[in-house]
Amino acid sequence: MTTTLAQVATAFLSRDGLAASTLKSYELTLLSLLKEHGSLPIELVGRILFG
Repeated sequence: MTTTLAQVATAFLSRDGLAASTLKSYELTLLSLLKEHGSLPIELVGRILFG
C-alpha cells in the first residue's frame, strides 16, 4: 500500500498535545499544498523536494 502526503499530514495533525491555535495554523498552512499534491505518494514527494 502506498502512503500519500495527505495521510502523512493527517497523522501529523492528529498528534496529541497540539494547541488549538497551532492545529488551526498548521491546517491553514497545509491546505493548499494538500489540495494540489495530497494524493502523491510520500516517496515521490521526498524525491521532488530533496532530489
